[in-house]
Amino acid sequence: MLLRTNYHTHTARCHHARGTDREYIECAIEAGLRLLGFADHMPWPGDPPAIQSSRMPMAELEDYFTALTDLKKEYASQIEIHIGMETENFDLLDEQLKNLEDYPCEYLLLGHHYTGYHEGNHYFGRPFDAPELLENYVSHVLDAIDSGRFLYVAHPDLPKFLGDRALLIAAYHRICAAAKKAELPLEVNTLGLRDGRNYPSEAFFRIAAEYGCTLCVGVDAHSPRQLKDEESVNGAYRFAHSFGLPVVEEFDLSQNKLR
Repeated sequence: MLLRTNYHTHTARCHHARGTDREYIECAIEAGLRLLGFADHMPWPGDPPAIQSSRMPMAELEDYFTALTDLKKEYASQIEIHIGMETENFDLLDEQLKNLEDYPCEYLLLGHHYTGYHEGNHYFGRPFDAPELLENYVSHVLDAIDSGRFLYVAHPDLPKFLGDRALLIAAYHRICAAAKKAELPLEVNTLGLRDGRNYPSEAFFRIAAEYGCTLCVGVDAHSPRQLKDEESVNGAYRFAHSFGLPVVEEFDLSQNKLR
């Protein structure tokens, strides 16, 4: 299997993944990975009802870091483990980061899933045709790229926009141009490929190639066995390399840019 590192691994704490932390690590070792990064969904202050099924509650944050830190030490001779989080880039990110000050969070992945921090939010992976929702996605992603806080953009082509195709292509151009300017990698998401979703999008990554962007592959693992899914993982790497762009496998986490 081509996969040797993965920074996009979830845990059962997010309520839509399954398996124990240990099972993820042991499957990664069996698959031949030398580095495994956990990046579960960051909890939101107040636990809004609309998103309780998609991320851990704030009360589980300490266990997330404590349990993974213990396993990181236990498996140090077999695999390199890092601990991060996947998050949106809403205005409350500063408040979220304050909650991380006492924890060994090594990196953030940008995963922008929702229009806002409220009960009526829209999940961008569901079909929509309203231009203002697409603009919501793009503006938040651009602000995140400019912030310099993120390791890479997870599933940058997530929106399932069914409206004017020209607007979607323009959105792709804006994201790719900003990512190139910031030299921030764009993820080819294995989960999307495995489940037959609208991403990874050939149209998006053709535009990324026009700008000379850098790519990476993220398994977006929601079960341990997905780290050993050779067909989808190798397919994602073939997809990424087909655009003639550099594909990053390992990131320098020594410069923590969260603060």
